This record gives sequence, C-alpha cells and structure tokens, in this order.
Amino acid sequence: MRTTPIIALALALAAQLFAGTRADAGTAGTTALPPGYTVNGIDVSSHDHDGKTLNWADRRAAGEEFAFVKATEGTSYVNPYFGQDNQGAKAAGLYVGAYAFGRPDLGNPAGQANHFADNLQWSTDGRTLPPFLDLEWPYLSGTPDCYGLSQSEMRSWISTFLTTVQARIGRTPMIYTNVNWWNPCTGSSGAFSGYPLDISSCGSTPPSVPGWGSNWTFWQYDIDACKRGAAHDSMVFNGSVAQLAALAGGSGGGVTAGDVTGDGKADLVARRTDGTLWLYRNSGSTTPYGSGAQVGVSWQQFLRVLSGDVNGDHRADLVAVRADGTLWLYLNGGNDTSPYGTGTQIGTGWQQFRHVLLADVTGDSRADLVAARQDGTLWLYANGGNDSAPYSAGGQIGTGWGVFTRIAAGDVTGDGRADLVGVQPDGTMSLYANGGSDSAPYSAGGRIGTGWQPFDRVLLGDTNGDNRADVVATKADGSLWLYVNTGNASAPYSAGALIGDGWQQFA
Repeated sequence: MRTTPIIALALALAAQLFAGTRADAGTAGTTALPPGYTVNGIDVSSHDHDGKTLNWADRRAAGEEFAFVKATEGTSYVNPYFGQDNQGAKAAGLYVGAYAFGRPDLGNPAGQANHFADNLQWSTDGRTLPPFLDLEWPYLSGTPDCYGLSQSEMRSWISTFLTTVQARIGRTPMIYTNVNWWNPCTGSSGAFSGYPLDISSCGSTPPSVPGWGSNWTFWQYDIDACKRGAAHDSMVFNGSVAQLAALAGGSGGGVTAGDVTGDGKADLVARRTDGTLWLYRNSGSTTPYGSGAQVGVSWQQFLRVLSGDVNGDHRADLVAVRADGTLWLYLNGGNDTSPYGTGTQIGTGWQQFRHVLLADVTGDSRADLVAARQDGTLWLYANGGNDSAPYSAGGQIGTGWGVFTRIAAGDVTGDGRADLVGVQPDGTMSLYANGGSDSAPYSAGGRIGTGWQPFDRVLLGDTNGDNRADVVATKADGSLWLYVNTGNASAPYSAGALIGDGWQQFA
C-alpha cells in the first residue's frame, strides 16, 4: 500500500517501537505487572546476548513462568542462541515457545514455515508452548510498507504459513502482532480468530483486535519501555498457571467420549471455540460419527469438559473444570436432544492438575476422577455415590506421570475397571492395567504402540459395544481416527481407520 509522508512518519515510529529487536533480557526485570495479571514471562532473541548473559534460573526465581525465543527468520536464518535458550529456560522450570519473524517480502510462506518447523525444536513434553508467527513493521531500512503486499496477498501469505506449521507439528500456532500493523496490512481481517493471539500494545490495556476482540492469550506490554520509545519484551498470560500448563499440553479440553444415549456405545461430545456444545451420536457403523447436533451454549468458560457415568444410570454425565478451579457436574437428564441442564458445583481447587480423567476405576459402575499434578503424582478421587457431592478427599496412587503428554482412561482389558493409557513425547503408548486395588490400581506399565505423536487428542471409549475401550484420536488437520480394541492385552490397538474430518474446529 502507498502512504502519505505523514503516515510514513507514523509507520516509521511504529517500526521503532515494535521492531524485531527486543529489549535487554539479561536479568529479571522490575516492570510492575499490569493490574489483574499474575502470570508473566519474556520474549528474547539473539540481540539479548549482545554483551549480556541470560540467567534463566534467576528469571524463574524472580517469578517468570514462560519465555518465547526467536528461532528463525525467512528461509535461512536460525538464531544461534535458540537451542541454549530453549533448553536453558525449560531446565529452569519455565514453559517455552518459539517464534518466527515473518518476512512476507521474501515470499515463499510454505518455505519459511517449513524452515521454522525444522528448527523450532517442537516437543510434546508438556513444557512447550504453541509457537507464534511474528507479524509487525519491517525493521530493515528500505523495506516497503506491509512488505509490499496487498491486503489480500498478505492474508494469503499468513494463511499458508500458519497451516503449514500446523500440519508439521500437530498443534495450532499463534499470531503475534499489533493493531497498528494488523489493521492496515490485512485490511482489519477477522479471519484468523481461530489462532491464539499474542498482542503487542503500549496501552494500559490491550486494544480490541478484529476477529479476536479482547480474547487475547498473551500481551506484550512493558509500559515503561514504551514510554522510553524502546522495544519491549515483558509479557503476561491471560489466565492462571494451570491454564498455561494446559496450553503447553495436557489431557482434557474440547472433545470427550462417553455413552450419552445409553445404548452401550461411546458417543462424542465436543465444544467449539464459540462455546457451543455438540453431540455426535454413535450410529453403530464402521464410521460411527456423522453430523453432530448442538446441545448447549456457553461452555467456553471451562478449562476441561469430561464425559462419564457419575450417577450410575448408564448415561454419560459431564464433569467440567472452570478457570477458577471449581468443579461442576452436569447430570444427563435422558433427553438426547438436550441431555444437560443446569450444572452444580461439586468441588474446588482443580486448577492444580495437568491431567484430569473421568472413568470407573473402582468397578462400581460410577465414574471416579483420576488426576495428575504438575509434579507427576497421580491422585484418585473415588465416587462416593452422593450425586450432589460425589468426590471428596483424594488419595495419591502413583508417581512419575509427568513423562506423559497425553493420558486417557477407559476399560481396555474388559474387566469393568478403567485402565490408563499414556503417550510420551516420542509417540510411544503404554498401558497401565487396573490391578483391582483401589489404593494402588496402577503398577508397572507396558508399551503397546508407537507413532502416536501426530495426534493432538487421544480418547478411550467403547465404540462398538464389546465392553473394551477403543481409541478415538484426532490429528492437527482435523482428521478423526478410530483404533478398535483387538482384545489382545499386549497389543490392543493395531491399524487405525480414518472415520471423519473437520475436528480442528473444536476447542
């Protein structure tokens, strides 16, 4: 786009403020957090190593929870300090994400995205945050405004980059930008609201952004640096530490499996990003899930939505965790078109868990809760039979569960008690069979598969009514896969079958 001299001057000032070169990150900063936010972090690049030392242990001790590190730019540049910062920050206990500085002027969005994916050291280790594409004013002198692209060309470039990264790593990437760039260069596009937003703003609060409104995930603020006209690197997360951990990978979320209709076969309940709740009834065919039906609204308030038979009537109820850690029960009323009415609060403090699972561990036909904390300890909250307060004090039943990025619960062996299946970052799947002891149901696990790293969801549910849990899983491209339980305890899941698509629309 062409600009007048006055607009060009404004853009130049904006370029200085939002350039790819970041502020000093050598030691923990003293910038006060914006009111109302408690989870903070930092953005670093190679410029933060110019005569400085990044002491990640000091930053963690100062209270920082996360870091984003520049990995690449274009199709050839790799930050020489990326590896040591990525690993150093994780070793210090921070959650870490990578970012690519977007260069639309160089074209080849797929090539830039693949270069990023090749070098961002993506991991499903539970400590890696979704990566972001950095979109802002050019910092190189002589680069045309909006990198010389029209608004439609820019939207196309962004879309290709993001979808390429998503296909490579199996997670939805994020967008980093500011409204002073986004609005003129994309035409105030609202088409990318399905991608989490990292908003850069010197205001006292982040501005409304087309498509996202005020639904941002990270905010790069550092008001003091903004006042000095310097680059800024301080960030806050729009949520709790438990929510940050969930963003870095953990069980629960937008799709859950359970027998909603009471026919002995697992249906799927899914939550869209707009908060609507959808039921996909099991048809009993080899492709059991067809068109869904909306069965609720306003479910975006929950961190997790879990399906299981809490009251023992053979229909799956819903248990959900809100951002404040409160636990809610929605009993199934038996109406398949509107199964869930008003919920009841049944607990507090559930934001502390990285994984939360709902399944019948004790064999009494009522779903218990199994939860893993950040330290890897595993806890069982047995269902006491009181529908108004089914879960009281929990008991620790294991350790070492921090190695898993995905954990699913279901009756794999067919004995009426829920087993656990865990997936590690390298894609190996292990089965922990329920031994029948309520105080220590899960002992040593055994490996039952490999190659599961492409899946962003792994669910257990009896899809064919043989009383053995099958695996239903989704990939980042939205494809839905079914792995039927063979009945072989040492290798229950063999070749999978593609049974649907479009599942990337769910939160």
